[in-house]
Amino acid sequence: MPDVEGAILQEAHDAIVSTTEGAVVPQTSAADGTPYEQINLTNWVVCAQSPSAGGQISAEAPPELEVARPNECE
Repeated sequence: MPDVEGAILQEAHDAIVSTTEGAVVPQTSAADGTPYEQINLTNWVVCAQSPSAGGQISAEAPPELEVARPNECE
């Protein structure tokens, strides 16, 4: 798992997909718990990631990214 915390969601998504040669797509959720759908990935920032950088990821256990609007990570 690459270190994507603090990255724009589009860049984080691209890094994960590239690292796994397209086999893994990250799951996302709003950091504040609000059920937002992330349509434009450039409007979101990664606040937290699971697993942490260097952790193992797979299609069966995709990484989870908590996201928020820029400057709204707690």
